[in-house]
Amino acid sequence: SRYDIHAERMRQRAALRGILGRPEARADAKEALQLARQSGLRRVEAQALKSLAQLLQFEGKRDSSVLVLQQAEESYRRGHDRSQLATALLWHVNALLGQGDLGTANQLVRQALVEAQAARNQFAVAAAYTAAGSIAISLNDYPSASQSLDRSIALFRQLGDSAGEMKARDYLAVTALAAGDIPAARRQTLEVLKWYQRTGESLIEFSAYRNLAIIAMHEGNWSAAEKALSDAHALAWRMKRPLWSAELNYDDARLA
Repeated sequence: SRYDIHAERMRQRAALRGILGRPEARADAKEALQLARQSGLRRVEAQALKSLAQLLQFEGKRDSSVLVLQQAEESYRRGHDRSQLATALLWHVNALLGQGDLGTANQLVRQALVEAQAARNQFAVAAAYTAAGSIAISLNDYPSASQSLDRSIALFRQLGDSAGEMKARDYLAVTALAAGDIPAARRQTLEVLKWYQRTGESLIEFSAYRNLAIIAMHEGNWSAAEKALSDAHALAWRMKRPLWSAELNYDDARLA
Protein backbone atom coordinates (compact mmCIF):
# COMPACT_ATOMS: atom_id res chain seq x y z
CA SER A 1 0.00 0.00 0.00
CA ARG A 2 1.04 3.63 -0.30
CA TYR A 3 1.19 3.83 3.51
CA ASP A 4 3.73 1.06 4.02
CA ILE A 5 6.04 2.33 1.23
CA HIS A 6 5.96 5.87 2.59
CA ALA A 7 6.43 4.58 6.17
CA GLU A 8 9.55 2.68 5.12
CA ARG A 9 10.96 5.75 3.36
CA MET A 10 10.41 7.91 6.46
CA ARG A 11 11.84 5.19 8.72
CA GLN A 12 15.05 5.00 6.73
CA ARG A 13 15.38 8.78 6.66
CA ALA A 14 14.88 8.90 10.44
CA ALA A 15 17.61 6.29 10.92
CA LEU A 16 20.09 8.17 8.72
CA ARG A 17 19.35 11.52 10.36
CA GLY A 18 19.61 9.90 13.80
CA ILE A 19 23.09 8.56 13.05
CA LEU A 20 24.14 12.01 11.85
CA GLY A 21 22.62 13.70 14.93
CA ARG A 22 20.07 15.69 12.93
CA PRO A 23 17.16 17.09 15.03
CA GLU A 24 14.61 16.32 12.27
CA ALA A 25 15.05 12.59 12.92
CA ARG A 26 12.43 12.48 15.69
CA ALA A 27 9.70 13.98 13.48
CA ASP A 28 10.58 11.51 10.71
CA ALA A 29 10.34 8.57 13.13
CA LYS A 30 6.96 9.70 14.46
CA GLU A 31 5.60 10.15 10.95
CA ALA A 32 6.91 6.70 9.98
CA LEU A 33 5.08 5.15 12.95
CA GLN A 34 1.85 6.96 12.15
CA LEU A 35 1.98 5.82 8.51
CA ALA A 36 2.87 2.29 9.57
CA ARG A 37 -0.20 2.11 11.79
CA GLN A 38 -2.36 3.39 8.95
CA SER A 39 -1.02 0.58 6.75
CA GLY A 40 -2.49 -2.00 9.14
CA LEU A 41 0.57 -4.23 8.65
CA ARG A 42 2.09 -5.55 11.88
CA ARG A 43 5.56 -5.99 10.33
CA VAL A 44 5.66 -2.38 9.09
CA GLU A 45 4.55 -1.07 12.49
CA ALA A 46 7.18 -3.18 14.28
CA GLN A 47 9.91 -1.81 12.00
CA ALA A 48 8.79 1.76 12.70
CA LEU A 49 8.75 1.07 16.45
CA LYS A 50 12.27 -0.34 16.32
CA SER A 51 13.46 2.72 14.40
CA LEU A 52 11.95 5.04 17.01
CA ALA A 53 13.62 3.01 19.78
CA GLN A 54 16.99 3.32 18.05
CA LEU A 55 16.56 7.07 17.85
CA LEU A 56 15.66 7.28 21.55
CA GLN A 57 18.91 5.46 22.31
CA PHE A 58 20.88 7.94 20.22
CA GLU A 59 19.28 10.65 22.37
CA GLY A 60 20.25 8.83 25.59
CA LYS A 61 16.63 8.02 26.53
CA ARG A 62 17.21 4.36 27.32
CA ASP A 63 14.13 3.77 29.51
CA SER A 64 11.81 5.07 26.78
CA SER A 65 13.70 3.03 24.19
CA VAL A 66 13.15 -0.20 26.13
CA LEU A 67 9.39 0.41 26.36
CA VAL A 68 9.15 0.95 22.60
CA LEU A 69 11.35 -2.07 21.86
CA GLN A 70 9.13 -4.32 23.96
CA GLN A 71 6.20 -3.36 21.73
CA ALA A 72 8.23 -4.11 18.61
CA GLU A 73 9.40 -7.46 20.00
CA GLU A 74 5.81 -8.49 20.74
CA SER A 75 4.80 -7.65 17.16
CA TYR A 76 7.69 -9.66 15.75
CA ARG A 77 6.79 -12.64 17.95
CA ARG A 78 3.18 -12.55 16.84
CA GLY A 79 4.29 -12.32 13.25
CA HIS A 80 6.84 -15.15 13.73
CA ASP A 81 9.58 -12.89 12.34
CA ARG A 82 12.56 -14.40 14.15
CA SER A 83 15.15 -12.48 12.13
CA GLN A 84 13.81 -9.03 13.03
CA LEU A 85 13.08 -10.16 16.60
CA ALA A 86 16.80 -10.95 16.97
CA THR A 87 17.80 -7.43 15.88
CA ALA A 88 15.22 -5.82 18.20
CA LEU A 89 16.51 -7.91 21.12
CA LEU A 90 20.05 -6.71 20.39
CA TRP A 91 18.96 -3.06 20.54
CA HIS A 92 17.23 -3.94 23.83
CA VAL A 93 20.53 -5.40 25.08
CA ASN A 94 22.31 -2.19 24.09
CA ALA A 95 19.88 -0.11 26.18
CA LEU A 96 20.25 -2.44 29.17
CA LEU A 97 24.04 -2.21 29.01
CA GLY A 98 23.71 1.56 29.19
CA GLN A 99 21.62 1.10 32.33
CA GLY A 100 24.10 -1.36 33.85
CA ASP A 101 21.57 -4.23 33.86
CA LEU A 102 24.05 -6.95 32.90
CA GLY A 103 21.93 -9.88 34.11
CA THR A 104 18.93 -9.14 31.90
CA ALA A 105 21.20 -8.11 29.03
CA ASN A 106 22.96 -11.49 29.21
CA GLN A 107 19.61 -13.33 29.08
CA LEU A 108 18.42 -11.32 26.09
CA VAL A 109 21.65 -11.71 24.12
CA ARG A 110 21.26 -15.49 24.46
CA GLN A 111 17.68 -15.20 23.19
CA ALA A 112 18.86 -13.02 20.30
CA LEU A 113 21.48 -15.60 19.34
CA VAL A 114 18.87 -18.39 19.33
CA GLU A 115 16.47 -16.35 17.18
CA ALA A 116 19.20 -15.23 14.78
CA GLN A 117 20.52 -18.77 14.32
CA ALA A 118 16.99 -20.14 13.80
CA ALA A 119 16.36 -17.47 11.15
CA ARG A 120 19.81 -18.04 9.60
CA ASN A 121 20.46 -14.34 9.92
CA GLN A 122 24.25 -14.38 10.02
CA PHE A 123 24.48 -10.61 10.44
CA ALA A 124 22.41 -10.83 13.63
CA VAL A 125 24.43 -13.84 14.81
CA ALA A 126 27.64 -11.83 14.40
CA ALA A 127 26.11 -8.81 16.16
CA ALA A 128 24.96 -11.06 19.02
CA TYR A 129 28.54 -12.26 19.52
CA THR A 130 29.68 -8.62 19.62
CA ALA A 131 27.08 -7.90 22.31
CA ALA A 132 28.14 -11.02 24.24
CA GLY A 133 31.72 -9.76 24.12
CA SER A 134 30.64 -6.38 25.45
CA ILE A 135 28.82 -8.01 28.38
CA ALA A 136 31.85 -10.20 29.18
CA ILE A 137 34.06 -7.08 29.24
CA SER A 138 31.68 -5.43 31.72
CA LEU A 139 32.00 -8.56 33.89
CA ASN A 140 35.83 -8.44 33.56
CA ASP A 141 35.75 -11.84 31.84
CA TYR A 142 38.28 -10.95 29.17
CA PRO A 143 38.98 -14.50 27.86
CA SER A 144 35.25 -15.01 27.13
CA ALA A 145 35.06 -11.51 25.65
CA SER A 146 37.95 -12.21 23.26
CA GLN A 147 36.39 -15.52 22.21
CA SER A 148 33.01 -13.93 21.41
CA LEU A 149 34.60 -10.97 19.62
CA ASP A 150 36.85 -13.21 17.52
CA ARG A 151 33.74 -15.16 16.42
CA SER A 152 31.99 -11.92 15.59
CA ILE A 153 34.90 -10.53 13.57
CA ALA A 154 35.31 -13.80 11.63
CA LEU A 155 31.60 -13.84 10.74
CA PHE A 156 31.45 -10.18 9.74
CA ARG A 157 34.54 -10.70 7.59
CA GLN A 158 32.90 -13.66 5.82
CA LEU A 159 29.84 -11.50 5.19
CA GLY A 160 31.94 -8.59 3.90
CA ASP A 161 30.50 -6.30 6.61
CA SER A 162 33.42 -4.01 7.47
CA ALA A 163 31.27 -1.74 9.67
CA GLY A 164 30.18 -4.66 11.86
CA GLU A 165 33.76 -5.89 12.07
CA MET A 166 34.98 -2.47 13.19
CA LYS A 167 32.37 -2.29 15.96
CA ALA A 168 33.66 -5.60 17.30
CA ARG A 169 37.26 -4.35 16.99
CA ASP A 170 36.34 -1.35 19.14
CA TYR A 171 35.67 -3.77 22.01
CA LEU A 172 38.69 -5.92 21.13
CA ALA A 173 40.90 -2.92 21.88
CA VAL A 174 39.65 -3.09 25.48
CA THR A 175 40.53 -6.78 25.82
CA ALA A 176 44.00 -6.11 24.38
CA LEU A 177 44.54 -3.36 26.93
CA ALA A 178 43.35 -5.64 29.75
CA ALA A 179 45.90 -8.23 28.60
CA GLY A 180 48.61 -5.56 28.78
CA ASP A 181 49.16 -5.42 25.02
CA ILE A 182 49.16 -1.64 24.63
CA PRO A 183 50.50 -1.58 21.02
CA ALA A 184 47.68 -3.93 19.91
CA ALA A 185 45.10 -1.83 21.78
CA ARG A 186 46.31 1.35 20.07
CA ARG A 187 46.47 -0.30 16.65
CA GLN A 188 42.88 -1.59 16.94
CA THR A 189 41.62 1.77 18.20
CA LEU A 190 43.30 3.80 15.46
CA GLU A 191 41.89 1.45 12.77
CA VAL A 192 38.40 1.88 14.24
CA LEU A 193 38.77 5.65 14.55
CA LYS A 194 39.96 6.04 10.96
CA TRP A 195 37.07 3.93 9.66
CA TYR A 196 34.33 5.77 11.54
CA GLN A 197 35.74 9.22 10.84
CA ARG A 198 35.30 8.30 7.19
CA THR A 199 31.78 6.85 7.54
CA GLY A 200 30.51 9.50 9.97
CA GLU A 201 29.10 7.09 12.59
CA SER A 202 29.90 9.28 15.55
CA LEU A 203 29.03 6.86 18.38
CA ILE A 204 31.95 4.52 17.64
CA GLU A 205 34.21 7.48 16.83
CA PHE A 206 33.41 8.83 20.31
CA SER A 207 34.20 5.44 21.87
CA ALA A 208 37.53 5.31 20.01
CA TYR A 209 38.58 8.71 21.39
CA ARG A 210 37.80 7.46 24.92
CA ASN A 211 39.84 4.30 24.29
CA LEU A 212 42.79 6.38 23.05
CA ALA A 213 42.61 8.46 26.24
CA ILE A 214 42.61 5.33 28.43
CA ILE A 215 45.57 3.88 26.51
CA ALA A 216 47.51 7.15 26.89
CA MET A 217 46.77 7.21 30.63
CA HIS A 218 48.13 3.67 30.97
CA GLU A 219 51.35 4.93 29.42
CA GLY A 220 51.45 8.09 31.55
CA ASN A 221 51.19 10.22 28.41
CA TRP A 222 48.98 12.91 29.94
CA SER A 223 49.08 15.34 27.01
CA ALA A 224 47.93 12.62 24.58
CA ALA A 225 45.13 11.65 26.97
CA GLU A 226 44.05 15.27 27.27
CA LYS A 227 44.04 15.64 23.47
CA ALA A 228 41.89 12.51 23.00
CA LEU A 229 39.38 13.65 25.63
CA SER A 230 39.27 17.12 24.09
CA ASP A 231 38.40 15.50 20.74
CA ALA A 232 35.69 13.43 22.45
CA HIS A 233 34.20 16.53 24.11
CA ALA A 234 34.22 18.40 20.79
CA LEU A 235 32.42 15.51 19.07
CA ALA A 236 29.79 15.30 21.83
CA TRP A 237 29.17 19.05 21.57
CA ARG A 238 29.03 18.97 17.76
CA MET A 239 26.57 16.06 17.76
CA LYS A 240 24.48 17.64 20.57
CA ARG A 241 24.83 14.58 22.84
CA PRO A 242 24.71 15.79 26.48
CA LEU A 243 24.75 12.19 27.74
CA TRP A 244 28.12 11.66 26.06
CA SER A 245 29.48 14.79 27.74
CA ALA A 246 28.26 13.46 31.09
CA GLU A 247 30.02 10.12 30.48
CA LEU A 248 33.28 11.99 29.92
CA ASN A 249 33.20 13.34 33.49
CA TYR A 250 34.63 10.01 34.66
CA ASP A 251 37.48 10.14 32.13
CA ASP A 252 38.24 13.78 32.98
CA ALA A 253 38.38 12.94 36.69
CA ARG A 254 40.59 9.94 36.05
CA LEU A 255 43.04 12.06 34.07
CA ALA A 256 43.06 14.75 36.77
